[in-house]
Amino acid sequence: MLTIRVVMAIYMVAVLWIGYWAMKQTKSSHDFFIAGKKLGLYALAMASFSAAISGWVFVGGPGLYYGVGQGSLWMTFPTSVSFLMAWIILGKRMRLLTDAKGCMTVSDAIYARYNSKVVSGISAFALLVGLVLYLANQITSFAFILSPIFNVGYEWAVLIGMLIVLIYSVAGGMLAGVYTDVLQGTCMIAASIVIFFMAIAKGGGTVNMTSTIAQAMAENSMGAKFVGPWGIMPSITCMSWFFLLAIGIVGQPHIVHKFFMVRDTRKMKWARS
Repeated sequence: MLTIRVVMAIYMVAVLWIGYWAMKQTKSSHDFFIAGKKLGLYALAMASFSAAISGWVFVGGPGLYYGVGQGSLWMTFPTSVSFLMAWIILGKRMRLLTDAKGCMTVSDAIYARYNSKVVSGISAFALLVGLVLYLANQITSFAFILSPIFNVGYEWAVLIGMLIVLIYSVAGGMLAGVYTDVLQGTCMIAASIVIFFMAIAKGGGTVNMTSTIAQAMAENSMGAKFVGPWGIMPSITCMSWFFLLAIGIVGQPHIVHKFFMVRDTRKMKWARS
């Protein structure tokens, strides 16, 4: 537990340091809202990946899998097509709006497209509601992990998480947010690879793991279904998750907004691969 606490403390200090570094780099509203249009493709890809599936997949995902089985994975499969769709449909178009119309938010882009303050206002309200709920999910996930590690109350863990996010966001704007996501995404990828091989070694291979799960749940006749392609969920539900998220991720404002920040539009074609 001591090692886990040290790693967690280092991560939180690193996030605050990124906020301080970004504050030094932020000189204008363009720097604050769209990171000065100086992000490379790696930073953009890592930030988009991290922002889209962080607390939802890495904290809530294992619990959902434990509850419904293999069917929960249909929520992750859309990432194979959704990010590609976002790059093709919105990527370069959104980036060019910053040069042509000076757009710095998704609502700015909607106003530039439809020339309507009403439509732009409705979108701003929808984004506010959606992002508050999204942020609440991330803070909840953070508190869910922080509380048992440091043995603090859940309410205090929520407040600590909110304070850390507030500090680096206000100090460094989107530049801090993006590079915090880059750090987080890098940690997620590294941890996923390590945990995958540890689980395979501990479980004696995927075949043995699947067989063990099926046998452990055999008494209630759910074992075979649990490890089947749909888990214990109806197939239509799993397919609905796939199509809903395949399209929905394309419209997530915290992903779309990052297209405003690309440094070189000529290199955006390589991001699709």
